[in-house]
Amino acid sequence: VGEVAAEAGMAAYLVGGPVRALLLGRSAPDLDVAIDGPVASVAEVLCRRLEATVCKITRFMTATLLLNDGVELDLARTRTETYPEPGALPVVTPATLEEDLARRDFTVNAMAISLEPGRFGELIDPHGGREDVLSRRLRVLHETSFEDDPTRMLRAARFMLRLGFRLEARTAELLRRAASERRAATVSGARLRNELEYLFAESP
Repeated sequence: VGEVAAEAGMAAYLVGGPVRALLLGRSAPDLDVAIDGPVASVAEVLCRRLEATVCKITRFMTATLLLNDGVELDLARTRTETYPEPGALPVVTPATLEEDLARRDFTVNAMAISLEPGRFGELIDPHGGREDVLSRRLRVLHETSFEDDPTRMLRAARFMLRLGFRLEARTAELLRRAASERRAATVSGARLRNELEYLFAESP
């Protein structure tokens, strides 16, 4: 993936959950890759080279490839998000890797590993995510995280169940406040249902 991106004059990074899983010594069922440029051309080349059976492009500047071994490879352009109103779907615009990592939900998901041939394996961790992983600590990146996307409250519960992490004190305070203010009421029923299904799959 890094070589294909480099051939197109772009850089690719493993991001989010797979990076966290590597630090924990766990396997990652799917692969999330960020690319600092348009994903369509990279996805088309990868579909041919990796013999992917599915190639899907979305309006959120993402593509999904299904490999022959059943693994999903998710490609996304490095981007930033703005929320027109609390709980709404984000408006995404192209951005740098640093801006992309800064928009994420928790520090443990805001790390990247370079896939560039010359920098392969280099950890990029601007928010202290590695230390939080090793300390089993769940910490939001900014004060309005649960207001911008209230589904992160359910995601926090899911990560606590799956990973055995605990909420960092300020994050716990922000979550309690968002819950007491009924922030989840701003989210569509479909999005809440999806998050609940993920949560119940971890532990009914």
